[in-house]
Amino acid sequence: MPAQIARGGALRPRISFARVVSEASLAGLLALLFTGLTVAGYAVYAIMQGGKYCVVFTMDERGVTHKQLPRQFEKAQVLGVLNVPAGLAAGSPSQAAKGILTATHDSTTSDFANVTSVKGSRSLRVIKVNEPLAKNQVYVEPEDYDFVLGYIRNHCPRANVKG
Repeated sequence: MPAQIARGGALRPRISFARVVSEASLAGLLALLFTGLTVAGYAVYAIMQGGKYCVVFTMDERGVTHKQLPRQFEKAQVLGVLNVPAGLAAGSPSQAAKGILTATHDSTTSDFANVTSVKGSRSLRVIKVNEPLAKNQVYVEPEDYDFVLGYIRNHCPRANVKG
């Protein structure tokens, strides 16, 4: 690749339009590849779970607990256990740690005292309860939506509430 000498004697490479197009095309192909792999992974997981993701929400004075049903948790455990050696083989300790968490935790709890934002969407029948390092989504039947959103709003003193 030809270079030009800039002031001060430093070499500055010439960037051609063809090279920019070539590298942009490669980046686009890689983005398509990873998008395809992500969609395929979600499809495989959905098929493994029978096309449904079933959870039970329990709400009390302190928070909301989102718990996977035992049958689906068993399937998620298998994937979590397989994820540990895959993460280690890839040299990714964080991926191995995700596998350990998936294999050992069947529930997530959002403590109302730590919630910083609550975002409700009536049309999607979901209330997002967000802590600084944790996110939880509560799915609500249409007839219970106002009650559940009001209850969460009244019990989250620090939260910015929308919806």
